[in-house]
Amino acid sequence: MRYLIIIPARQGSKRLPGKNLRIMNGKPLIAHTLEAALNCGIDAEVCVSSDSQEVLAVAREYGVETPFVRPAELAGDEARSIDVVLHALAFHRARGQQFASVVLLQPTSPLRTASHVRDAVALFEQRRANSVVSVCEVEHPPSWTMQLDSSRSLDGFAGALGARSRDDRRYYRLNGALYISQADVLVSCKSFFSGCRSYAYVMCKDSSVDVDDIIDFRLAEMLMSERDRSSVQS
Repeated sequence: MRYLIIIPARQGSKRLPGKNLRIMNGKPLIAHTLEAALNCGIDAEVCVSSDSQEVLAVAREYGVETPFVRPAELAGDEARSIDVVLHALAFHRARGQQFASVVLLQPTSPLRTASHVRDAVALFEQRRANSVVSVCEVEHPPSWTMQLDSSRSLDGFAGALGARSRDDRRYYRLNGALYISQADVLVSCKSFFSGCRSYAYVMCKDSSVDVDDIIDFRLAEMLMSERDRSSVQS
């Protein structure tokens, strides 16, 4: 089973400008995902989809070919990740390259490692899944959330908190780190959630930081530094 690993990294970012090239622990943010993709040990072609020549240059420094620049219509704020993935898959198929499955690795998850990719792919193959998507346990139970109207009233909220004390279930959320799908299913459904034979790959919270703003960036950088120090000491 051959995989196409797609790393989407457009140059625009409103909350953290230039974040894909921002230096984290001595490397551009995207480099951590490139390393995870290149070192995961699966039979795969790595593809970086970007409208940024600087991002594509970093990819080439890591030995990744960059045969296309992402079209402008897929590089704006409204562009959907699934359309970027389908474009990259179609481009490679037009060149005669066939892939059974697709892995999406977003560079905003720098704490996701090669081991995570390898383990998620193993789950995907063991379950003969249509798709596998990474999740982590939520920081707070859903009952601790509510919508506020203009009055900011908390009427009724105390009852929801009381109900939580009798609920020992665990809740999970998407963490954005890993998406895997059968290529043909992805083209047909245009989603990593096919409706059947989709499974969760559970990751710990320490590996699930999704960098959207400067606070996320600093948290991920701190956790990465701590992990690197622990690795050296062991």
